[in-house]
Amino acid sequence: MALEKASNEWVLSVDADERVTPELKKEILTILNSKFPSFNGYYIPRRNHYLGRWIRHCGWYPDYKLRLFRRGKGRFNERTVHESVVVEGRKGHLKSCLNHYSYKNLSDHLSRIDKFSTLAAEQMFRDGKIARFFDLLFRPLTKFIKMYLIRRGYLDGIYGLIVSIMGSFYVFTKYLKLWELSKRRIH
Repeated sequence: MALEKASNEWVLSVDADERVTPELKKEILTILNSKFPSFNGYYIPRRNHYLGRWIRHCGWYPDYKLRLFRRGKGRFNERTVHESVVVEGRKGHLKSCLNHYSYKNLSDHLSRIDKFSTLAAEQMFRDGKIARFFDLLFRPLTKFIKMYLIRRGYLDGIYGLIVSIMGSFYVFTKYLKLWELSKRRIH
């Protein structure tokens, strides 16, 4: 709805829990002041903060998101969870970061896991997916291994461990809720 009301050529989409850094502002203004920008959209790296600390690993950085785009070339996809921008044509990457402060505390994180795992399970259910024993056992384990070992979450210390466990818990909860929805369909 906001995109339809935008009147300028370029749109910068920023969530309420994100902050534009002075460096990012300067980089964006350089692009906007250029007569012929090379791209229709730009991915911006996000610097995710968790419990007061910047998480450099676990797959949380640089966490590129397409956020700056020409109004006539971009649109938001219609997803229930984690909607994003789709841009026609060439896309580039900015260097300066957008700061992201997604969770106030552990309770907030757990609350969002509950909310978003429900939405994701419902979407998967609508898409005809079902949860099997394999999904409940191995998908959360795979998520933890990916975040903590492959994406080197251990380098973020206890914060990396917490983020990796919570990521794994989200996956487990999502598939458990999908399993529950599947059981309701049968009965």
